[in-house]
Amino acid sequence: MKSFLKRKGCIHRFCYDVKIRKKLAILFVFFALIPLLVTGIASSYISQRYVLENEKNMLLQTMEEKLTTLDYFLAIYANKCEMLSNNLELQRLLGKNNENIYDEVTSYHAIEQIINQVADDVRYEFLPFSEYFRGDLKIEIFNTNQTLPSDQSLLYPIADYQEEETTMGNTPLYQWISGLRDTKNREYIAMERKLYNYQNGDFLGIIRMMIPVERIRKILDSGEKYHHTALFVDGRYHAIGVKEGEEEQRYLNYIANNNLSDGIHEIRVEKENIIAGVFGSSVSGWQLIYFTETDEIMDGANAILFVTGISVMMTIVFCAVFLLTVSKIITRRLGLLVEKTNCVRGDNLSVAFMIEGKDEIGVVDQNFNEMIGRVNQLIEQEYKAKLQKNRAVLELLQEQINPHLLYNTLSMIGYKAGKSEQLEIVQAVDNLIRFYKDILNRGELISPIRKELDMVEEYLSITRFVYELSFDTVIEIEDSLYNCWTIKLFLQPLVENALLHGIRPQGEGILCIQGYEKDGLAVFEVMDNGCGMSREDLEELNKICAGEQEHEKGYGLSNVVRRLRLFFGNHFKMHFYAPMEGGTLVRLSFPLSDEESIRRYLE
Repeated sequence: MKSFLKRKGCIHRFCYDVKIRKKLAILFVFFALIPLLVTGIASSYISQRYVLENEKNMLLQTMEEKLTTLDYFLAIYANKCEMLSNNLELQRLLGKNNENIYDEVTSYHAIEQIINQVADDVRYEFLPFSEYFRGDLKIEIFNTNQTLPSDQSLLYPIADYQEEETTMGNTPLYQWISGLRDTKNREYIAMERKLYNYQNGDFLGIIRMMIPVERIRKILDSGEKYHHTALFVDGRYHAIGVKEGEEEQRYLNYIANNNLSDGIHEIRVEKENIIAGVFGSSVSGWQLIYFTETDEIMDGANAILFVTGISVMMTIVFCAVFLLTVSKIITRRLGLLVEKTNCVRGDNLSVAFMIEGKDEIGVVDQNFNEMIGRVNQLIEQEYKAKLQKNRAVLELLQEQINPHLLYNTLSMIGYKAGKSEQLEIVQAVDNLIRFYKDILNRGELISPIRKELDMVEEYLSITRFVYELSFDTVIEIEDSLYNCWTIKLFLQPLVENALLHGIRPQGEGILCIQGYEKDGLAVFEVMDNGCGMSREDLEELNKICAGEQEHEKGYGLSNVVRRLRLFFGNHFKMHFYAPMEGGTLVRLSFPLSDEESIRRYLE
């Protein structure tokens, strides 16, 4: 226990009592070496992984190119086979009943001519891929027509096919097969296609398009740049065109037993780390598979390990010399910064001297000076905000002085007008009572936007009665805004401005009010087609909206701007526009708020 407390005391003294310069030196000696070594080891590992991934990507690109070439190559012959199966003349000849030897020979030569027209390969020296079409292409037709001659080269009886291959009867319309050989022991792969007479649906036989395997090997052996084995295997994992060695057979057995999906795989086969690529052919359904040993790839990373080790050692030596030199300069300037903070702690917020430099210490000193200036600015802003808030509360209290006398007087006027059957006056008085009740709002500074719109409707009715104006109103408000909250009486002064200064001079017009949500803001637009305003008046109003000056001719607009800016700060925007078609447009926006959030701000 005493030993533990003693060690704890040493750590405490080291952390709090030892000079920073000595701390830096000690910490570097005991702790910088380990991170550097860890960094070196990690860098070596990452480099090895990078080499491996880069090699995998290059192999992937190469194999994808080969698979694309293979599929293109096989698709050509698949299309040729399809063309022959769809040839109506060939269908007619295969189904024709030949009555004599002349008919048989004529039909045979006609079939041979159709086959040669489709099956002949053309090779051009200036086309690089045309070299893949070299070799002996063979086409065999196993037909059901017993009146056709069988030459055991082009035409065969269907019985010969059934003796040789019995799976076609239950297969789909076509299939790919491998392992075929001719009389000269040359290996082929083939596409087999059932033949039908399209006119009567009779089964005519099977056409077999036999492709020399040497063409497949030509594609696989082209462009070899890497030490790997590439095999094209059928559905039974038998390699096409080559005899698998013991090593390749082990790898193929592993892939077959584990049913590896298409893509790159790192596998371990009998203590050997192997990178295997599996790619399915979209034409034949077979697979292009390649293998390469991981150890062969990683041989290229040994030079990276050596360079990394040398770099780590040189870094340690350089850091030691550099740290001892720089630590003295750093600690001296830190002392000046401590002296400056002590001055501020003594309530001296006008510290003037600067610490030279643009490094971290210089930036800290600059930020510290900016922070002191910001603190002074915030103190002043808070003082002004409190004054404005108190002023708003005072204005609200003044509005509530004896409102009952006003309500009772208006009610009596409405009552007497009703007795005199002056219904228009009764309606105007009712609108006026509701309007003032909405303005006072029981002493609330805030209200839902729905109530603000009701107040605007009441004001429009009063205005029509008082000024005998004839104007149309278009109000389009998104439903999502109705239940949002904001400060009260933000929209009516703008509507009043549009009516009195835009529409009233002309005696009639159209007033449009739009409200919508955009990027988390509530946006309102009030537009009229009235007489508009001069460029000077427009600039003056926009200065008022920007808070650059007070309104010299009226109180309502300045009041709206001041109250919205007090609540929402720089998030509130208002601007006046002069549309090309005439009139005036004012657009204001402020953050969307619910009742809880805006009341929390007031508190």
